[in-house]
Amino acid sequence: MEIVSQDMPLFLAPGFDWFRKVIHSTKIHVCSHCKFDEDPRYNRLLFAGPHGKQQFSIPLIGETKKGKLSDVMISYSENWHNQLINALRTAYGKSPFYEYYDYKLEPIIKSKEPYLAQFNLAVIRFLMDAFKIKASLIETDSEPVELNQNVISESYYQVFADRNGFYPNLSALDYLFNEGWDKDWSDNNLSNL
Repeated sequence: MEIVSQDMPLFLAPGFDWFRKVIHSTKIHVCSHCKFDEDPRYNRLLFAGPHGKQQFSIPLIGETKKGKLSDVMISYSENWHNQLINALRTAYGKSPFYEYYDYKLEPIIKSKEPYLAQFNLAVIRFLMDAFKIKASLIETDSEPVELNQNVISESYYQVFADRNGFYPNLSALDYLFNEGWDKDWSDNNLSNL
């Protein structure tokens, strides 16, 4: 039976609020051709590092931010991709599952993909593969659904929680690197996250 998701925002490494909406979908509609509204979640990654909750923003080319998301271009005037890899390595290098996934994520970060939407699609495909979600992604121009940003209700292991406390509602990368994934989405394991 075909189950089509609502139009999902094409955020960079979204949190579990995004994945909860598509758990049982066979087709996931993502809004890559809608108007770019400068929501920071399109190019910002939230993670827990040694100094607490951190964010990393991918720089964008300003003049491309006036139209559709699919036309927004990433700036490579700085070596942000190496900075992001180093930030993730610092935050998660000692996490139990980082080494199982970093070698698959780093080529995506280093790809120098010119368009933000395509970069985000590649990261989401990486996460879907890690979480064993077997749906296809379909790009649309419909306005995306609103997502609740406060959905994590139970804590899980985080590398620096002993010194900083637990940080909820981070990128799904945080959960993946700290807890791994061997669950079946169909058994609703996400209901407690």
